[in-house]
Amino acid sequence: MRITKYAIFAVIALIAIGYLFAAHPAKATAYQGTCKSTGVSVVVAFDSKTMNRCVVGFSGNSWDIIKAAGFAVSGTNDYPTGFVCHINGEPAAEDCKKVPSADQAKWSFFVAAPTDTEWRYSLQGAANHVPECGSAELWTLGSKPTGKPRTFVCH
Repeated sequence: MRITKYAIFAVIALIAIGYLFAAHPAKATAYQGTCKSTGVSVVVAFDSKTMNRCVVGFSGNSWDIIKAAGFAVSGTNDYPTGFVCHINGEPAAEDCKKVPSADQAKWSFFVAAPTDTEWRYSLQGAANHVPECGSAELWTLGSKPTGKPRTFVCH
């Protein structure tokens, strides 16, 4: 069987096109405010400031959704993507070389599933929790959640 150079070129072209589509999934988009009918709401609260973002078209874990929402997030030297130490540079007093001790400021992570009416403290870290459409996530610095989560069932 004789393979022509055109057949080889066609196979290489198809592989390249497949790679391009597989390597570049649809990019998530974020806007200010809470989600109303699709997406995941991400709330960051500290120093009496509350920032709400809706992330639509997202697939991944909670660590990645913080970034997709437009927040700068960093971990510690020991857990660079497993322990949220800074969000938008806060708390500024922490150097994030190690996990902060119990008496130091640190982020608390709360979640609400699509039908939840109350915030629940997450038993998973950001790298292990996978948000679903209609859910909400709350990151608070040194405080308990206030207000109700805005959740809904996606269709």
